[in-house]
Amino acid sequence: MQKSLAACMAAILLVILLCSQGAAQYEEQPSKISIKVGMFRPSSENLRAGGGSLWKSFGIDYVLAFDEMSKPVTYITLDRTAQDDYALTASIMPITYTRLWRTGTSSSKPFYFGAGVGISFLDIKEYPVHPPFVPADEKKTSFVINGIVGYEFSESFFAELRYMKAGKVADIDFSGMTLYFGVKNLF
Repeated sequence: MQKSLAACMAAILLVILLCSQGAAQYEEQPSKISIKVGMFRPSSENLRAGGGSLWKSFGIDYVLAFDEMSKPVTYITLDRTAQDDYALTASIMPITYTRLWRTGTSSSKPFYFGAGVGISFLDIKEYPVHPPFVPADEKKTSFVINGIVGYEFSESFFAELRYMKAGKVADIDFSGMTLYFGVKNLF
């Protein structure tokens, strides 16, 4: 069952990538939507101990403005990072406004950096494995800031390293680093 599900997901991703490459040849203006997947590493030892050192992350960017080279300058991001383990279930869902700067004016300069601010919805459910065995279930909305360093491999593929400073829930800091790989110019 899992192998067939993985095969279906791989086939769907392949079709999306091939269609996006073909459609990108005919578009005059770049797409405003990009999709990215990655791995999040929490800064907090408590989150790493209870939920593992790497968490799955997914994000969608919507570009608000482009520069003269049709590269994104400002965008809104919705990310979802979650971990479900035997002792801890936690999630982070930030919505941020991000501003990017490029290292040069030439299109041959694929590096960029940026900063963002927004709000984050934090959720944690702890199932202690040591006494007193009192489960915790807390949710919180928090201010979030992030810093970004990115690299564009091509017009359609990019990678980002993002540090997010989020709030605390149950005295556990939800800050951490995410490595994303993404696709843009899809629609």
